[in-house]
Amino acid sequence: MIEIHKSKKLKRFAVYLAGFFLSFHYVLVIYVNSSFLKQFLSIGIIGVLYIIGALLSIILFIKSPVILNKIGNFKTSIIFILLELIATFGIASFHNQKLLIIFFLIHQAAMPLIYFSLDIFLEHEQGKESETGGSRGTYLTFQNVAWISAPILAGFIGKNFDLPKIYLLSSLFIFPLLLNLSLIFKNYEDKLISKVRLIDTWHSLKNKIDIKRVLLGNTLLQFFYAVMVIYLPILLFEKIGFEWNSIGALLTIMLLPFLILELPLGYLSDKKIGEKEIMIFGFIVISIATFSIFFIHSPNFLIWALILFATRVGASSIEISNESFFFKHVKDRDANVISLFRITRPLAYVLAPLFVVPMLSFVSYSGLFGILGIITLFGLFFIPRVDTK
Repeated sequence: MIEIHKSKKLKRFAVYLAGFFLSFHYVLVIYVNSSFLKQFLSIGIIGVLYIIGALLSIILFIKSPVILNKIGNFKTSIIFILLELIATFGIASFHNQKLLIIFFLIHQAAMPLIYFSLDIFLEHEQGKESETGGSRGTYLTFQNVAWISAPILAGFIGKNFDLPKIYLLSSLFIFPLLLNLSLIFKNYEDKLISKVRLIDTWHSLKNKIDIKRVLLGNTLLQFFYAVMVIYLPILLFEKIGFEWNSIGALLTIMLLPFLILELPLGYLSDKKIGEKEIMIFGFIVISIATFSIFFIHSPNFLIWALILFATRVGASSIEISNESFFFKHVKDRDANVISLFRITRPLAYVLAPLFVVPMLSFVSYSGLFGILGIITLFGLFFIPRVDTK
């Protein structure tokens, strides 16, 4: 029994480490993508690419049980990681418009599936349900170290708008990710997963209203992330006038709450107050802070750092409380429901451009974030009725 416990701890640590390498790879380019593509494509076409990439990802989620049951989670993760390596290296090396579109679509489609595979690994090695908040908090904290480290590095490399070098550096972090998973999970034993039927899965939750609320709340959070990822760098660079080294520093400061708050809030949700109060706090803070962007028009670094930091105080509170509540109510065999949870991210990348592109015909980029602040306040309607405490 002790050896099994040690083995599970080692495998959980391997997943934490995999989350770090994957996130460092991802964060290096996530805030650069739209600005890099804007050199070759219009903002409307970029929005369409995000939509197509997200739709491809959703299709892969729906087909994931067939893939997982046929070749297993380990081989699935390795295949999509290799595809991501090809895509990232391709974006860095080939600036032909058609090739860029193909590589970017592969990148957009593959990343959510890789994170989904890590979710399954972690759920398989999960200990007691009462420790889920702490476990998910640790997992997210490993990722958050990457989230706050990568932007400052990306900003430094891209200060002369030499963005292809960022993609090359990003691709290097895939190699330790591959090595880590290959060493620890090559003999991973899969559980049979039923076919994903999104509508049926949603209806199967008819008596689990709080799970539905968390799914809707997570969709709103992912919508917030999608708008920020695609359009905040354009606002800061083109409209406000920051250079890329300053943008990198701003993004690092902005993302600090994920590192500072998610682990203690995860343990707090396990031991003290549950997730409900943390979610309420998060949606109020994210709404007020995001709405404040509407009023800032000058390149004052300290003001922007404070406001962007506050948006992530709200977002990190929502994220860890959502993750803790949700994963306390599912097992690794519930891949259908986990798929539904993770599909909220690509779904948000479909909704965000559909919302933003026509909206920019009527409002400025600053006005867009003012509207986003109002929209996030609706998250208060998606708070679970019953806490896990």
